[in-house]
Amino acid sequence: MMPAPGWKPGQILNEDDGCPDMEENIGVFAMPGTAAGTTAPVFLGGSNLAIPSNSENQELAFDLLKIMVSPGYQQLMAENSLIPAIKSELDSVTGSDAAIAQATAAQNSRFVPSSENWAGIEAASVLPDMLVEIAQGGDIAAAAARADGAIEDALNS
Repeated sequence: MMPAPGWKPGQILNEDDGCPDMEENIGVFAMPGTAAGTTAPVFLGGSNLAIPSNSENQELAFDLLKIMVSPGYQQLMAENSLIPAIKSELDSVTGSDAAIAQATAAQNSRFVPSSENWAGIEAASVLPDMLVEIAQGGDIAAAAARADGAIEDALNS
């Protein structure tokens, strides 16, 4: 088993630099939750949508941003095997088994806090550093507490 994002099977099976012979060994599923029939909560994040303060075309950028977060655009994303930002569109995701599993997992997802300071947390690698510490045998509760403290400090600065 390899916890991975929905695009990983495509990378593995890529004809040019992957290993297409592995196709019969690859399956996908949303991580199960602790109660029967549930999925584990997941962190749903990715790129931040923003308009740079130095942008020469802020009004046009804002118009594009409004299009990208609109229900119609999000529905197009779902219909093209992409994970929409609007949870009500998750049932509309079509395509590969990986896309469907991702949409299933996203039903029980959380997103980053709406804070201008969140980008600094990502830049500081707080969450990846915590996961590396845990993977290297560190105490899970202690690593999570340190990450929580760093995130809280950054959000409140």
